[in-house]
Amino acid sequence: MTGSDTVKNSLPVELRKLWGMAPLAETREQSITDSVKSSAGLQQAYPDIDWTESLIKPVINMVFDLKVRVLYNTIAVV
Repeated sequence: MTGSDTVKNSLPVELRKLWGMAPLAETREQSITDSVKSSAGLQQAYPDIDWTESLIKPVINMVFDLKVRVLYNTIAVV
């Protein structure tokens, strides 16, 4: 199991579905697209909140930034 598999599977499937979280894809854009699709029910339940701009994009961007930083620090230490 790789580090990215651990991140993808760190939350139970039930919680990922509830929160509209899709497993991470290879790119930020694909991860955002997948999460927007899987959170359509959440968006319909709470239409006053822009879930894409207020939650999905910032979280996906943070996760990918952390992946890059961890990879860089891992390579720098070795």
